[in-house]
Parts: sequence; C-alpha cells; structure tokens
Amino acid sequence: MTWHKCIKIINELEKNLEDIDKATLNWMELQSEINSEDHIVPYHVKKIISLLNLKNNSYILDHGCGNGKTLIYLLARGFLNIKGVDVSKNGLKYNNFLLKLLNLNDPVFFSYQGNELPFKNNYFDFIYSQQVLEHVEDSYIDDFFTEENRVLKLEGITYHQIPHLLVPYESHVKIWFAHWLPLFLHNFIYRMNNIDINYFHKNIFLRSSYFFLKKLRSNIGFTKNISKERFLDHNEISYYDGNIFLRKLIQKLFLIPLIGKILLNMLVIFTMLETVSIKKIKFERIIK
Repeated sequence: MTWHKCIKIINELEKNLEDIDKATLNWMELQSEINSEDHIVPYHVKKIISLLNLKNNSYILDHGCGNGKTLIYLLARGFLNIKGVDVSKNGLKYNNFLLKLLNLNDPVFFSYQGNELPFKNNYFDFIYSQQVLEHVEDSYIDDFFTEENRVLKLEGITYHQIPHLLVPYESHVKIWFAHWLPLFLHNFIYRMNNIDINYFHKNIFLRSSYFFLKKLRSNIGFTKNISKERFLDHNEISYYDGNIFLRKLIQKLFLIPLIGKILLNMLVIFTMLETVSIKKIKFERIIK
C-alpha cells in the first residue's frame, strides 16, 4: 500500500505549504517512505525510473502534470532537474516551497495554454505523460506532439500512458462499454447515471491507439507499444484501483502455455496504451 501512503503524505504536504516547518516535516516523511526497505515502487513510477536508468541528472518533463503527485514523488527521490507543465495552475502552489527547500534556481511547475511549451529547444532528456492525452482536444493535439519533439533532445525518450477508444471501462465516468455505443445511446446511459454530459464531451476525447502510435512515430521517431509489460508485471499491485483479485487471476492465466499468450495478445488491444519513443534524426536529414 506504499503508493497510497505516499499520496497521503503528499496531500498533507499540499495542505501545509504555507507553513514551511510543517511542510518540511512532510517532505522528510515522504523521502523516508520512498527510501525505506519495504517501499514498493508503483508500476507507473517504476517504468519511468527504469527508463531513466538511475540518471538523476536527467532533464525531465511531466507533460500534463495535473496536481503533480508523480512529479513530487520523483523530486523527493532525487530527480531534481524535473519540470511539470499543465493547462491548470494546480501545481504552481508548490513552487515557493520547493525553491526554498531545494535551493533551486528555477520553478518546478509551469502553466501553459496547451500549445507552445514554455521551454527552449532540445532541453529535456525524458518526457512523460500519464493519462493526459485523452483530455487534449482536437485543436491542440498536434501541438502536443510537435512541441514534445521541439523540446526533446536528440536520442531523448518519451513515455506515455494513454486511455483510448477500445478500452471497455471508461474510468472517468466509471461505466463499462457505454462509450462504444452510438452517441445518443451513451448520452442516455450517462444521464441515467447522473453524469454531466456536457462536461464529459468538453473534457474527454477518446481516440484509437493507432492514432497515437502514428502521431508518435511521425513526430518523435521509433515508437514501441509496451502495453503488455503492465500485465506481465507480477509485483505488488496494491496501487491498482480496480478488482485486484481479478487482476491477479488474469496474470495467472497468462502463464498458461500458448493459451496465455493468445489471451494476452487479445486483451492488450482493449487496455490502456503505453508507449516508449526515441527521438531520432529524420532519414531525410541523414542523406543530406
């Protein structure tokens, strides 16, 4: 349950930001938890750390950081060259505290309009987003990827977790299959469940996994779909918000020879997309 414990500590830190002494104690508690022997790094953070390969001096961008929990976790773990940007201003409240605590020269959290990132070209070694792209509307979706290309260094890496159209459980409204139905039917189901339809359609933009893979390959470079790895990770999954018993049962089914492989290849189509991309020199530039 250590991720939930980290969230609890970060929530306390957020409440105490105006009191430097209390907030500092919360920070020290978070660091102690992260560095304890029984601490289990949650999957969504463990993947980031493994891709960074323990390079604490890497320049990192949390693209769509929201309230910044993952960013705060990584910062407390020692990744001091990390920045977060979001269309909301939720993370800005941390800046004064972090500047004083860590003796930083620049803010950690930034706000932007969703188009141009407030960073110079070729600045970051690593960029990640976690369940952000389903909130990016059509008018900004191309900017999201072209700006990542601009601020990412050559040979830099991006990692994205992306809910998409084929995932049967829509986690924002917590209803199965409704978004697969024609618009008038899923609107009817949402009304029956007292869901704000206008809010949903203004904030949730589900697209196909193929759409995102194509965007990443054309804007960043070599891209690999690593969604299967999440299913094959048999470590502690207490951070998981769904039915843990069912999750563990499915993991055991994957171990069955041949059947498990077929089942995995089928299920992965209907689960959250996870991608790793590497920025490469375009072929046209190589031949010049």
